[in-house]
Amino acid sequence: MAVLVTGGTGFVGSHLLKGLLADGHEVIVLKRSTSDLTRVRPLLGDPGLSFVDIDRDGIAGAFAGAPVEAAVHVATSYGRGGETLASILEANLIFPVELIELCVQHKVRAFVNTDSYFCKEKKSYSALPNYSLSKQNLLPWLKKFSDRIMLVNACLEHVYGAHDSPTKFCEDLIRKVALQRVDSHPLTHGHQKRDFVHVDDVVRAYVAIVRRAVGTESGYAEVNVGTGRSVEIRAFAETVKRLSGSPTDLRFGAIPYRDDEIMNSVADTRALSAMGIELGIGIEEGIADVLSRYGVGPAS
Repeated sequence: MAVLVTGGTGFVGSHLLKGLLADGHEVIVLKRSTSDLTRVRPLLGDPGLSFVDIDRDGIAGAFAGAPVEAAVHVATSYGRGGETLASILEANLIFPVELIELCVQHKVRAFVNTDSYFCKEKKSYSALPNYSLSKQNLLPWLKKFSDRIMLVNACLEHVYGAHDSPTKFCEDLIRKVALQRVDSHPLTHGHQKRDFVHVDDVVRAYVAIVRRAVGTESGYAEVNVGTGRSVEIRAFAETVKRLSGSPTDLRFGAIPYRDDEIMNSVADTRALSAMGIELGIGIEEGIADVLSRYGVGPAS
C-alpha cells in the first residue's frame, strides 16, 4: 500500500522509510525542498520511494499520485535550535491538523502520530517546554477526528541509534565517551530510569502499527513504543564506557537534577503485545550495534 511519511529525512523517519520499503510498501515522503537528504541517500534509487516538496507543491501534493492508505507523522520541532514559539506550534500542531484534514478528505484509512515520553506527565517538561505543550495540545485534535479515520498516537520511549542528532542525550554521550574519548564527561547522578529502545525496534513497531491500523475501523488508540523495561541512565553510560574501552571519567553528580526531572519512564507494552510484537534489543546489544556502526569494536 502507499504510505505517506513526514519527517522521513530525519533520524527515526529515515529508518522508517527503509523498514516500510522492505515491507513492500510504496512510500511518499512529504519534505521541504531544502531538506538534508544525507540519511536517505542510500534509498534514493528505490522505485517505491518518492518525494513531495511541501514548499513547492503544498501538503495536497502528497495525494496527487497513488491513493494513500496510511500516513505516519514523524516530523517535529523540539525547539532546540532557537525556533520561535509560533514555528513550533506550526510544526507540532497546525501542520498535523491540516494533514489529518486532508487524510480524511482523501479517505486515508489510518493516521499514526509520533509522540514522546516527555509528554506522558501531562505537563510542560522544563527541558523542552514548548515542544511538550504543543504535542499535548495535539491530542484532543487527534481524538476529534477519530470518528472519521483510525488515529494512533505512538508514544516513543527513549530512542537511540547510530547517527542521531548530537543534541540528543544518547548520541552526545556516545560521541563524547566512545568516539572522542574526552577526559571527563559531566552527568547527573544518573538514577533516572529510561526505557531505552533501539531505533530498529522502533521501526518494527511502526510497521506493525501501520498494518494493524489500516485494517481497523475509525477510532483512537494509544500505543507505547518501548521494551517495557527501564534501566538507569547511569547503567547506560557505564555500558557505553565499558563496551568501548573508553578512559573517559564519567562525572556522575556534576549536573543537578531538574526540579521536574522524570525519574522513571517505561512503556506499557500491552498494545504492542496484542499485535504480537515484543521489542527485545537490550542495551548491551543495542549499544554494541551503535559502536560497530561507528567503527568502534568491543573492548579487549
